[in-house]
Amino acid sequence: MVARINAAGSFSAQVFARLAGQVKIHLAAKADWDAVYTGCDVEKYLYAFSFEKPNEHADPTGSASEHGAAMHVKPGLAAPAGGAMVAARLAH
Repeated sequence: MVARINAAGSFSAQVFARLAGQVKIHLAAKADWDAVYTGCDVEKYLYAFSFEKPNEHADPTGSASEHGAAMHVKPGLAAPAGGAMVAARLAH
């Protein structure tokens, strides 16, 4: 696998470069990846740990700031979104 990744122009090298670019973007994001949510609103879990968008039908008054407050996000940072995908990319 390493040989394929190190072969300039190979499909594996291109995919690895794309993955490395995505990881760099995640690490530079102003998201609070340490934020946690301990409530029972499944919508908050879906949004924080997957790419699901908040469901306006479940909580029509919900906003990004309310979501951040529910997740105890540090000041100046955004609530995490897609955490499972981010973790999977960082684990590569």
